[in-house]
Amino acid sequence: MSKRRIQSGELMRRLIELSLANMRRILFANLTWPQEPVHFAEGLQNAQVGLSIRSFIMYRELFVVLSVVLLLTTVTRAGYDRVAYWDIDYPTHWISEDETIEVRDDVEAVGYSIVDADELKIWMEGHIADGELSVLVMCKDVFPVTVVESRDEKCTVRRYLDSGGKVVFFGDIPFWNIGNVDGSETRLYANGSRNILGFETSSAPRSSFNTVSFTVAGIEWGLSKKWQSMRPADPDVTNNLTVLATDDAGNAAAWVKHYLPGDTFRGFVRIWDHESVDKVSDIIRVAEKARSWTQPNHRYFSSS
Repeated sequence: MSKRRIQSGELMRRLIELSLANMRRILFANLTWPQEPVHFAEGLQNAQVGLSIRSFIMYRELFVVLSVVLLLTTVTRAGYDRVAYWDIDYPTHWISEDETIEVRDDVEAVGYSIVDADELKIWMEGHIADGELSVLVMCKDVFPVTVVESRDEKCTVRRYLDSGGKVVFFGDIPFWNIGNVDGSETRLYANGSRNILGFETSSAPRSSFNTVSFTVAGIEWGLSKKWQSMRPADPDVTNNLTVLATDDAGNAAAWVKHYLPGDTFRGFVRIWDHESVDKVSDIIRVAEKARSWTQPNHRYFSSS
């Protein structure tokens, strides 16, 4: 990865150190006493007023600093190795280039590392080997050929999912197209998701443009901004599918396909089955949805 990209853990460490440094500065700045001699009674009165004002300022500033520290701790507590895919040489389809840049910049600002197509393959291979908690946000709605080499369950992205990986995807039908390094697309149609994910992800009637309704699970996962559904899935098309949002007919406009036995928070996360980006904070919430503070390594899961 390029030197400009800071790993999420290092970024959070630096921000917390900065917050603590500001806390020390606030404390010392507000606990100084007047240097000029004053009459005792007048000095006492002035000191009381001064301390009240200083105390209010100090506690207000400390509250802000502590809130930042708490927010940073909350964001990183799930323990994910967080990356987002974006590569200038590879295509996007329904999601505009400007929107992909918006998502890229917003997730990078909260600590996600940006990886290109070649780096994405290396990152996935690493987590296939170690099984540690990780999550990928797809800024573009077309997977690069580097991780979809064989167009079936043996490709890198599917092996990553089978190893406990997590992918957040939005926009066009997953794997309808595969991106090439020259900017072109190879069209797989419905066979793409069927052969790679194991089911057809747009199996329900399309283009209803119904405003979606969130399920209980969708609210728990952090979805907040509704959209008009265009490419939903049949909610019964596969097992281990958590439905996050539905159209008027009950079809799954947002869902999570889990690939590990007993898993409830990882797998392939599909939101926003239409042509634009809605709310990046929703991406981050579903990406970092976790079962508990400390997650077990997937290798210790059993099918029982």
